[in-house]
Amino acid sequence: MVRGAARDESVHLVLPARLVRRVIKRHRAVVGLGLRVPHAESYSLPGADLRRILPDVSAADAAILVAEEESRDPRRLWRRVFHERLHLDFAGKLTPARLRERIHRLGIVEFDEIRRVLRHDHLLLPPHDDAEVYAEFAARYLELRRFDSEALDRFFPAIGRRREEVEALLAEDFDAEALLRASRPEGFDGPPQVASEATRVVAAPPAPVPALAAGAREERERGNPVGAAVRSVAAGLSPEEDLAALSRKLEALGPDWSDALRPLLAASRGATSSAEARLLFDLQAACHDAETTPYRVDVVEWALSFGRRPVRRPLETLAEVSAIHRVRRAWRRLDAIRASSTDRARVASVLERAEHALEERIRARLRPVLDAGIAASGLRIGCAVERAAARKLADELADRVIERGFFTFGELRDAVARNPAKLPDLSGPREFLLGDPLLRMDRHFAAPLEGVYRRGEIYLRWLQRLSSLAFGTRPGRFLTRYVALPFGGAFVVLEGLQHLIAMVRIHVHLLTPVSFALVGLFLLGLIHLARFRHAVAEILRAAWTAAHLVLLDLPRTVFDLPPMRWLRRTRPWKWLMRFAVGPALLAAPLAVPVFLLLPRRAAIAASVATFLIVDLLLNSPLGQELAERVADWLLRSWHQVTREFVPGVLRWVLDLFHAATDLVEQGIYRVDEFLRFRPGESAVSVVAKGAAGLVWSAVSYVVRIYLNLLVEPQVNPVKHFPVVTVSHKIILPMSVTLTKLLRAPLMPLGSVVANALAVSTVFLLPGVFGFLVWELKENWRLYRANRPKTLRPVVVGSHGETVPRLLRPGFHSGTVPKLFAKLRRARRGERRAVAKHEAALRHVEEAVRRFVERDFLALASGALSDVRISPTRIAVAVRDGERVVELAFEERSGRLVARGPAGFDGLWRMAGADLSATALAERLGTDRYDISEEGLVVWRDGAEIVYPLSRALDVLRPRGPGPELRADEIFLRPIAWEEWERRWETTGIASSTPSTDPP
Repeated sequence: MVRGAARDESVHLVLPARLVRRVIKRHRAVVGLGLRVPHAESYSLPGADLRRILPDVSAADAAILVAEEESRDPRRLWRRVFHERLHLDFAGKLTPARLRERIHRLGIVEFDEIRRVLRHDHLLLPPHDDAEVYAEFAARYLELRRFDSEALDRFFPAIGRRREEVEALLAEDFDAEALLRASRPEGFDGPPQVASEATRVVAAPPAPVPALAAGAREERERGNPVGAAVRSVAAGLSPEEDLAALSRKLEALGPDWSDALRPLLAASRGATSSAEARLLFDLQAACHDAETTPYRVDVVEWALSFGRRPVRRPLETLAEVSAIHRVRRAWRRLDAIRASSTDRARVASVLERAEHALEERIRARLRPVLDAGIAASGLRIGCAVERAAARKLADELADRVIERGFFTFGELRDAVARNPAKLPDLSGPREFLLGDPLLRMDRHFAAPLEGVYRRGEIYLRWLQRLSSLAFGTRPGRFLTRYVALPFGGAFVVLEGLQHLIAMVRIHVHLLTPVSFALVGLFLLGLIHLARFRHAVAEILRAAWTAAHLVLLDLPRTVFDLPPMRWLRRTRPWKWLMRFAVGPALLAAPLAVPVFLLLPRRAAIAASVATFLIVDLLLNSPLGQELAERVADWLLRSWHQVTREFVPGVLRWVLDLFHAATDLVEQGIYRVDEFLRFRPGESAVSVVAKGAAGLVWSAVSYVVRIYLNLLVEPQVNPVKHFPVVTVSHKIILPMSVTLTKLLRAPLMPLGSVVANALAVSTVFLLPGVFGFLVWELKENWRLYRANRPKTLRPVVVGSHGETVPRLLRPGFHSGTVPKLFAKLRRARRGERRAVAKHEAALRHVEEAVRRFVERDFLALASGALSDVRISPTRIAVAVRDGERVVELAFEERSGRLVARGPAGFDGLWRMAGADLSATALAERLGTDRYDISEEGLVVWRDGAEIVYPLSRALDVLRPRGPGPELRADEIFLRPIAWEEWERRWETTGIASSTPSTDPP
């Protein structure tokens, strides 16, 4: 099990991975239940230390341990030994002052990102200080640079453009080339890196088969150039003629197709089912869809409109929508084709141009209709900010059509709700009866956007009409804010808690007049009194601190006392934990049901037997390995759960059910797409589709009602409790009567069907109340009078993420660092996984680009020229004439820090930034500072000054000597909407970079 290879004064030993992890844990005193330790593939330590841990292993002055599976490939063994030689060579080289100088040359922000990456991948050993971070970074960077340079940008993207500078910095401490030569395994003469895909040759085409030429001619005569080209390859003939015909068709989507598609034909080897051929067929279908306008035959609407609307109506926008979906399907096949990376990149380039061209055509077709509908609706569009917001609204609706093929009334409502351009108050009874601006937009979009816009169902339109009385009028808002929300919430909370208590068979009547009034007043204070909210928050924070101190900090302090540390190192303690405490903890849950089901003596005997079996299994080699893996998983899960559990679970559940309902909507859309009429179809097909369409329109309407109103609020736990729970108790006494009322009109369908539908509908009926609560929550945000008083973070990501949620790690946030972590894990996996995560990062980049362009550059001058994303940083470059302004958002220990010149405070607030690096450096008088979990760390005269960072504090007092800081001088100040609007009315749209001074 142990192999060694002597080299100079060190030796590398190949051990089972379990032993390597155990050595690391004991040598570095890694505390924890599991053996999940840093870079457990290899480790280096003094030979004397190794002999103390493993007495049976002989080692030289220095030992390099390599996990057994890493030694099977000589290149991987070389890589591991090189990494550890770098660690051995670095030991004790840098003084604290020189280390600090190296960190500042790398950059504080870059070093924080390096720390985050290494910590996330669990690559840091105790004591986790800056020296350990720098040593592991240097070893990891130089290892990747020599053995996997393509993965370097995935690990350390923030320094990807500074490779020469970083290499020169590390060369001052390491002779990497000498260590690389000394680490080469004996007998291996290959290069460190595997040859890239660009140098690999695609397999030769099959031998000519002239008998297949007839099939190619038939496909050519039918106007199928892809089929003809693929069969020509199978027949051993030249496909150039058919390739030229396909390229001419594709010219409408962009130039230069022939050179990009030629390698695909060769790689298909004449197989029509190959990924390459399917990609070509998708492109050909995209051309056909772009040139063919589907149409709808609707006799019912023609009759209801008394002939005003024609029976046959073309759906012009759907041509480009179908085409762009075909191009995206070709995108998804790109990772499966057999081609070099150069050829794949060429195909990706033409696909990207085609997608962009179709996207521009769709926007050009939709823009006039969307702009006209928004303008004619009466939406509040007065100042420059609102005009820019109206353009953003149109862009977002076009985005939905491009991404999904359609948008609905609910999505239109949500887009208006999160848009700065809001609805004015209800003007009077006439507007209530005829419809507010949102309902006018709904009517305006119905005809010109037929096929890509689904008009709101009658229950949604009437819900909007009725809610306008409560949310769009002064008396309605007063009753909502001061009566319905606090006291209705009190009723729901008390009834919900009473229901929970009843589940454990404790009968307490919580809803009394006194409790109802007290809880209502408490909620009233939370909603309307800022000082009361802050006081409650401080009380909860103090209670949490006290609980944390008693339950975690105090036991941890006792456990770390010198006597306890000595006790933990003794052999009896280790035996006790290994053979008694650990097995007892695992056997205890198994013993509980035994005592409940068996007599006392039999239960005791069974529990003892269970303990002995668990003890035996746990201390076997297989049991130890399994226990270590389970403990590692529990530790990782607990680490994630403790970060942002409750809000993370809520967002995860909401996203899950939103994705499920969206999947149903997409299925309905696909059936609608199949039932559309296309030129050239036979009369039988037209009649069959027309009849099926009539039935399907009724079926889909009922499906959407049941899904949105009844089913989804019932099964969604976030919506179910407590509103649906309380409504169940209210409806239960009336359930028999309601069932009879619903069953009567359904009796023509048969008693069995009628009873089933009536009973299931009554059972699901309480879901309507959950649906109403969540719909009304969005309807409240529609009106200008209900808008927050200050600028708030803008939704940026496709799943509702703001910039902080894109960057800040958490249970259901941290999209960007999670994508980079998946990229790092996929470096040894399939290329498809890498391409998938890289595509997700491109989507994030596009989302950031849209945010900056639509929310800020629509008001200011300049154009966005570049977006760069790394695990802790999003950077954008804005070009204003000859000047390029670099802006960045950095996640620093849970705080979002904005970096850029003065004048972008509005953008910082819309991004959700807490601090401005420029203003902070100006206030501190130095740029030598860091933001850590302890707070704001400032270096002055070689000393550290630590300030707590909290908005609840008026004055930030340092720990130790140093000047006090005012919190309002450190944190970004709120910007009122009125101030933001006045600023742009003064400067105007397309002005120069705005001043930070309020007008």
